[in-house]
Amino acid sequence: MKLKNQFTQDTRNLYLYRNDCDICGQNGTDCGGLEIHHIIGRKSNSPLNVSILCKKDHSQVGHTRDEEQKLFAKNLQFLFKEDYVINAEDMEFLKKFPYLIENNPYLPSVDKPLAKKI
Repeated sequence: MKLKNQFTQDTRNLYLYRNDCDICGQNGTDCGGLEIHHIIGRKSNSPLNVSILCKKDHSQVGHTRDEEQKLFAKNLQFLFKEDYVINAEDMEFLKKFPYLIENNPYLPSVDKPLAKKI
């Protein structure tokens, strides 16, 4: 997996053993491997702004609100499985991009444990 972005080493280590693309679910061997992607562009290096994409899907990212919400929800589920603890940098990221949480149709409803952790 290529990890060339400006994420910290701790953030990179969280995703080091991920082996599937967040869009197609493949391991990227047929298109050049997996890459770490900023969901909302390079506006934050928070782990909440990470998605793992195969090279093919990474080259086709459109940065639409729907796409960002979908990738964010998938990443959040991964982080909670890893027992990631949201920190001050993450909260600042969420304040700047509230639509990732508010009205995100891909997140479980508020009564589910995933949403309560935020």
